[in-house]
Amino acid sequence: MLSPDRSLTAVPQAPGSPTTAPAPWTDVSSAGTPTASASPGSSASDTRVARYSGFRPEVQGLRAVAVLLVVIYHVFMGRVSGGVDIFLLISAFFMTLSFVRRIEGGRPLGLVRYWLHTFKRLLPLATVIILGTLALVAFVFPRTDVAEFRSQGVASILYVENWALAAEQVDYYAADHSTASPFQHFWSLSVQGQVFLVWPLIFALAWWWRRRTGRSCVPVLAGCFGLVFVASLAFSVVTTASRQEFAYFDTRARLWEFALGSLLALAVPYLRVGRGLGCCWAGPGS
Repeated sequence: MLSPDRSLTAVPQAPGSPTTAPAPWTDVSSAGTPTASASPGSSASDTRVARYSGFRPEVQGLRAVAVLLVVIYHVFMGRVSGGVDIFLLISAFFMTLSFVRRIEGGRPLGLVRYWLHTFKRLLPLATVIILGTLALVAFVFPRTDVAEFRSQGVASILYVENWALAAEQVDYYAADHSTASPFQHFWSLSVQGQVFLVWPLIFALAWWWRRRTGRSCVPVLAGCFGLVFVASLAFSVVTTASRQEFAYFDTRARLWEFALGSLLALAVPYLRVGRGLGCCWAGPGS
């Protein structure tokens, strides 16, 4: 999963020049914004940034648990585990920590740069895998299936494979996977990619609030993600009860997992993980 934390360095201004607040989508290379240490109340800002910094061994341990769940259940038991759900939560957790540090530090968000960097990391390898799979499909599968799989390959590259599977009413829980698409497992990457496009817009709202009021962005983000969590979880429960196959791939029914990850990230300064648990996650000597 991505850990979209990339520090942005503010561009210094000439002495006496006015300071302006760039738009949240402005890249640091074109923004004349002073560093947090040069603004009033910088010590308080630095303190807030520090509260959302640092290595998280317990989260890295949770990531390892997710990998084990996916491997054990898919390879040895042929069943669906909660490993992917944990991956989705963790991706939102790290994304939120990264953006909160930028906002509280008074730095521009650089949304365009973030989107370009994120998909620059994801697309090349995904494209190679998809093209290689399509080449194998042409030799292994009947011609009647090649056209369908080709369209799903395109959907995977465009990060809408989950919606393509939902529209075809694919049953991910089916016992017989002999007719399953070779691109079926791209559904989770598609959901994640969609959230990587939407979540930064919520951070942009918090950035605007911080610039407008000078107050912490955390309450605004907690309110937004709290609403997303409640609405998505309720939608997931209702939809799963009536259309389980569709709900499994529905991004709206998955947003509560990302929202929970973001809420946990916002609560980091108020959570205390026992030293023994942290050592257990990180491993001896790490």
